[in-house]
Amino acid sequence: DFDVSQSYSTAVLSDGTMIAICDIETDGKLFESTITDVYSQIIVDVNGAKAPNQFGTDVFLFELLNNRIVPRGLPEFSIGILSFEDFCYQHGHACAGWVIINGNTDYLKCSGLSWDVKTSCN
Repeated sequence: DFDVSQSYSTAVLSDGTMIAICDIETDGKLFESTITDVYSQIIVDVNGAKAPNQFGTDVFLFELLNNRIVPRGLPEFSIGILSFEDFCYQHGHACAGWVIINGNTDYLKCSGLSWDVKTSCN
């Protein structure tokens, strides 16, 4: 669950969306991956303080790199905790890329989804 009371730099948009930015360590290893240019993690809660405040349901994670913002779970960043297959289903931490590319949250309704074969429950 995402707790907005933790110490993050936060902003609330006019539609109620909450955005939190937290610095992370950039010691050459991010969650056991080889991505070395990550500066911050961006957490977006699309319905603000309203429940359920759960990763993959209404809270999504992004990485702020040196030249772009990357939603977690994209296939090209499918390593370590950034992997959709490993961390969206289990923890909801790598679902943002799926939602943006496939336009659904079907991973909440069915299993067996993948980037290459099945991108919806239908």
